[in-house]
Amino acid sequence: MNLKSFEPFIIDCNGDKPLPIFGHSLVMINSVKACLFGGVKGKVKKLKYLNDTYIYNIMNRIWIKINFNQKDGNLPCKRAAHAAAANDNMEMIIYGGSNESGIIDDKLWILKLGNQNEGIWSEITTIGPTPGPRYGHSLIFMKPFFILFGGGGLNKVTNELWILNIKISPCQWEKAKYDDNNVIPCSRVYHTCGICPNGNYSGMMIILGGRDSNQKPLNDIWSLTRYKNRNWNWSKVELKDGYQIKPRFCHSMIFYNELFIILGGKGFYSKSKGNNILPNEIINLKTNDGFEFPGISMMRHTNFIHDKNIFLFGGVDINTSNALGNLYCISLEKLKININEFKVFEIIEKDNIPLDQNYFTLDNERKNKIENINSAMTNPAYENNEKNLLNKELEEEKNKNKILIEKINQLEINLKDEKNKNLNLSEKLKELNNKLKIMNKNNQKLLKNKENFDNMIYEKEKEIKELKERLSRFPFELNKGEKLMSLVFISIDQKIHCSIICKNSDKFNQIENKLYEEYPEYSNFDNIFTVNGNKIIKSKSLDENKIRHNDIIILNNIN
Repeated sequence: MNLKSFEPFIIDCNGDKPLPIFGHSLVMINSVKACLFGGVKGKVKKLKYLNDTYIYNIMNRIWIKINFNQKDGNLPCKRAAHAAAANDNMEMIIYGGSNESGIIDDKLWILKLGNQNEGIWSEITTIGPTPGPRYGHSLIFMKPFFILFGGGGLNKVTNELWILNIKISPCQWEKAKYDDNNVIPCSRVYHTCGICPNGNYSGMMIILGGRDSNQKPLNDIWSLTRYKNRNWNWSKVELKDGYQIKPRFCHSMIFYNELFIILGGKGFYSKSKGNNILPNEIINLKTNDGFEFPGISMMRHTNFIHDKNIFLFGGVDINTSNALGNLYCISLEKLKININEFKVFEIIEKDNIPLDQNYFTLDNERKNKIENINSAMTNPAYENNEKNLLNKELEEEKNKNKILIEKINQLEINLKDEKNKNLNLSEKLKELNNKLKIMNKNNQKLLKNKENFDNMIYEKEKEIKELKERLSRFPFELNKGEKLMSLVFISIDQKIHCSIICKNSDKFNQIENKLYEEYPEYSNFDNIFTVNGNKIIKSKSLDENKIRHNDIIILNNIN
């Protein structure tokens, strides 16, 4: 770092770093995080507009790109030269801007962020008139209002002031009302604004510079407050000893206590490149003193402050016209005003470097002027109070982060356990499904077999019933008291053949004749034969070789 020229130094960041861009927005959403949106990369003839969203964590120096599970229609379109502001509930709204299609419409978008770097964009529906399409305007949150000022509209530059309270439903833009004698700032674009935290303008909105409708850079400072009658009031801030800020636009500004710090920007054009770099300036809004210190070659950049460090990101290098992609830092920790040269420098070794002896010969007015600005930066009592507040806030954030990290770790453990359980359940389910498939297949076979078996039983029962009916017709006696030995049914070639088996072969013809005589309806019996034991010894019209043992069914034995 060049201490004499007080150049910003580059912060070594990790994570998903944004591209070199300009015309973006970058605002603090809580005490340790800043949110970046949009911008444009490339040079004038090869511009590419973006709608990416990033979170920068100051404590661990990490950029995180937010991925939204939303369709393009539910996201803000690509843009630059828009305005953004965050409230005290980690919500950021954006409005306006421009892209390759021209000035963007008057849709109002809100980004709601969670603690785990996730978020969701949604459009805020408003009723009534709106500020209309515009670019190069400013937007600030002054609780409970979002305040929009100036900017370029359709074929005009404006100085309109619009107020919005998103906590009141339905949301409605309200154009500011003034007292009749109130003088208001002229129309402008690419100015800056902020809320002054301390000093004579504590709690007021401050605007600085910009470019008017005639393309002329401006250097005026205005404060805005609200009266009890709900009218708004502008007051021009006059600096001591006729001090004039260098006219500029596309610059940035930041507040540190009652100090108003102005960085970079573009002024009146000079053919000499070195002359186009404007000095940085500090305004003490408690005493209205102004001071210059060496400038930076940046425009259309953004900044935010944390503790005693000013961070700058993006923008255009005034000398090369290249987009910038590094995160720079200016430390205010050891800044003091050199009482001899009246310039800002950084003390390298110790804070208690002896003052030059000429200090004691200065007039009281000059001594007081220097002491006022030095005290705002390095007065021990003041510093300790501020430091205590910041340390307390930092400690709270650390405790919150510690709790969140513990919760995240526990959730990761639980998630791992659940994944293992789900994996085991999936394997078991797969195994059960396979078994179920086999069982279903077997059940289908069983059902088919049962159906076949039932059909077979049904057919057999029919046969048995029929055979029993037929059998019941033959309980007759032959001559000499001899009875029928057996009545059998033989299945040959899937046909039922009814046969009579006799004890005695000598009685064969007598049995046959008697049977036909007494039961002529059974004259179609296939066979009447005799047996000796299990062997067929005589048969009528039956091929004995075709009879199998299993085909003979003895249904009834007769003594």
